[in-house]
Amino acid sequence: MFDCLGFSSHSRIFHSYGERERERERERERERANFVFFHLLGSRGKRFLLLFMETISDLQSDLANNRSTEIHVAALADSKLTLKSSSENIKSLPFSAGKAISQGVSKLEIPMSFRTTDLKTERKAIMLESSTPVSVVTLNHDGYSSDSSLILPVERLGRKYVVGSTDPFSNRDKAHSSQVAIAALQDKTIVTVQLKFKSNSSLAYQNKQYFSGDKIAVNLNRFESFQLSERTDLTGTFVEANHPVAVFAGNRCNKLQRYGFCSHLMEQLPPIEDLDTEYIVPPSLETSGTRIRMVASQRTRVEFFFNGGKREKILEPGTYKDAEFHGEHSVHLKADKPLMVLSFAIRMARGGEGDPYMSLVPGFNQYLSQYFVLVPGGYTKNFLSIIMKADSKSSLRIDGKQLSKDDTVSEIKVVASHDNYLVYVVRTRPGGHKVETLDNSRFGLMIHGQTDGDSYGYAANVVKVS
Repeated sequence: MFDCLGFSSHSRIFHSYGERERERERERERERANFVFFHLLGSRGKRFLLLFMETISDLQSDLANNRSTEIHVAALADSKLTLKSSSENIKSLPFSAGKAISQGVSKLEIPMSFRTTDLKTERKAIMLESSTPVSVVTLNHDGYSSDSSLILPVERLGRKYVVGSTDPFSNRDKAHSSQVAIAALQDKTIVTVQLKFKSNSSLAYQNKQYFSGDKIAVNLNRFESFQLSERTDLTGTFVEANHPVAVFAGNRCNKLQRYGFCSHLMEQLPPIEDLDTEYIVPPSLETSGTRIRMVASQRTRVEFFFNGGKREKILEPGTYKDAEFHGEHSVHLKADKPLMVLSFAIRMARGGEGDPYMSLVPGFNQYLSQYFVLVPGGYTKNFLSIIMKADSKSSLRIDGKQLSKDDTVSEIKVVASHDNYLVYVVRTRPGGHKVETLDNSRFGLMIHGQTDGDSYGYAANVVKVS
């Protein structure tokens, strides 16, 4: 009886201790789920300088009313937002007196008159200020053409950039033109644009013809903007300024294959000082392929690992290398100098959803351990692309929950620099989402979505972290 009682008593003690430990672990998990950001803010901030580039001007009548210019804000706490611009535009800008927003995701609609136009110095830049750190994404939408961009806080702006865009599908159609636009943060900003395009192209500005290699100088004051476009690819164009500026690039509405329709392409570019040397590129869409563009700001040797093979390429300053793949594959890139990596969704067949979108790819030194990201509404499918070390898989949490097999579209194994990585493409819903690792391991995160004839995409962080 003693043995039985002793065993029974010991079982009760062990059971009680185990329950207490499990409850403590649940409490620790709840505390971690509160999602307190530490010192690694990445692209979060309190002040953002932004603009909206020109898109298609001649929409069909049934699509003309389906247009919007939007700012989306993801806030971890209740905040007050204020929008600022030049004195002549401030009256038409909503929330210039401030707007209180609740924790979560908020959308601000901006008059389309703020979209920039070619070869004019305009006062169309917008400053968004927040009382607490937030993430900001813009969305330019025209009928079946839209794209999104992560917006960088002003403290992460720089003075030198290299441009990435795409070659217009047709140089006879102005709608396919590539673009670059600049916004000034302070008065007396001198911007120099060193053009790069095909040797038989030229650009007319102020009664002068400019050719590839020529420089255009523009003087901008606070909240002024300048945009130029060309019916050829502007990739490799350099933008320099004596003060920090915000630089945006892409295409008005381009096609990357003969299938499907054109779509607006845009990204705010990180300064050259924030570019990285190593990347893993996830696949774009379920039914489309991916085009990678590697853009060099200096002479760079790039190693390209794909499907067990390896290639090398030397890139001179202002040049680029493209590669395409489709299906459940990822590409590993490693360079001896920092370079910019862009990802474009491309339609590989007549059927299916989604037309092109443009997204920066985060480098290894741009990974964070915690994100609060927004997924816009209006798309039939939305995805998170997660690039992480394999040994942190069990630590990943999306909105406080472990990764669901039902929501996982693909899981791809990649070996990079002797480490094992996993690339996930996960279905998600519109709204704000907390994505983190409980062990504080850093990972890359990209967001994209699609609907019939349209898509969008952006990276959750594109600046280096210490």
